Amino acid sequence: MFDKLNKKLGLDISQENLRIRAEQLNELIALLPTMLGANLALELLVVWLMWGRLGHLVLLSWLAVLYLIHTQEIIHLLRSPKMICSIGECKHWQKQFLWTFSLVGGIWGSAGVFMFIPGEPVLQAFLMCIMIGIAAAVVAINLVFPLVQQIYVVLVILPILTSMLLQNDPDYYLFAAMGGVFLVFMTKAGRDQSKNMELSIRHQFENVELKRELAKKFHPVNIIGKSKRMEDVYEAIDMVSQTRSTVLLRGETGTGKELVAHQIHEKSSRAKGPFVEVNCAAIPSELIESELFGHEKGSFTSAIKQRIGKFEQANGGTLFLDEIGDMSLSAQAKVLRALQENKITRVGSDKDIHVNVRVITATNKNIKKEIENNGFREDLYHRLSVI
Repeated sequence: MFDKLNKKLGLDISQENLRIRAEQLNELIALLPTMLGANLALELLVVWLMWGRLGHLVLLSWLAVLYLIHTQEIIHLLRSPKMICSIGECKHWQKQFLWTFSLVGGIWGSAGVFMFIPGEPVLQAFLMCIMIGIAAAVVAINLVFPLVQQIYVVLVILPILTSMLLQNDPDYYLFAAMGGVFLVFMTKAGRDQSKNMELSIRHQFENVELKRELAKKFHPVNIIGKSKRMEDVYEAIDMVSQTRSTVLLRGETGTGKELVAHQIHEKSSRAKGPFVEVNCAAIPSELIESELFGHEKGSFTSAIKQRIGKFEQANGGTLFLDEIGDMSLSAQAKVLRALQENKITRVGSDKDIHVNVRVITATNKNIKKEIENNGFREDLYHRLSVI
């Protein structure tokens, strides 16, 4: 019985609509602190405006009940998960929003009776604007379920209309008619808005799934293979390319480490930046530091002009250090500093240069054995092998 009622009211949550419901509720949870702050401020404003015109006990009781509800909302927000991932969490948050919005809407609606105090037309108009503004804001912000919007708007606006009709004044009848039209319009707008948001979320999920399917069909260019192991490699490339971590590629010569590094760069957020390659084994140990970090004019005998190093050339992109196992220990120390501090120093200079580079490295050596033989820095190994 309750399942049928929930489905009719648009409150049913199942495995089929879980992702959409979760996304809708996550949107509202993100806006909840702003909504609570606005409510607290407006409630104080109403009490201040009515302080000399109504009994203090009535006003303080009205404010105390609202603040108790808001306190419960804050405690619930702090204790509950901020991101909904399961059906249970969806139902839990949906129940919370339904009862708090209904209570707050009803209590705010009770203030509609306060406004119609004889001889205070300006105050009446001002408070009416506040009430209608709140109802409109709920429709604009609350993107979850049409029922939540409709309950809140009805509970806030109906007391205003009732108070107008009870004044026994023809002028108020016109205002009541206008308020009724506004009520119908806002509930209709809220329903349309919720449906549009649900459709938008559904399209987003469909686009994500379509991209995943296309990624499976279209493998990285220049890499051949359809075996299970190659599928694992393609999946690993997709996963690693979405991170900013350094990468250490290990494998025998000719296994395609450079191609993998290229694909990680092309699929990453740095794809529009440069991809700079350095073969550490092909550069003499005495020149590797100049190659990587650059040098100033006159810093050594053959330094006839300033040189920009590979780290600076790769700024904003990716630097691929192939055969890093052949790099000298002194150069390794400088690479470690560059990774830790994002700063380099050209040979012959004492000025630090900030760089923004993702480093991908590759080697065909057993780095752990090199560390045991004091041929490779252990701290650099741990910095490079994040992935």
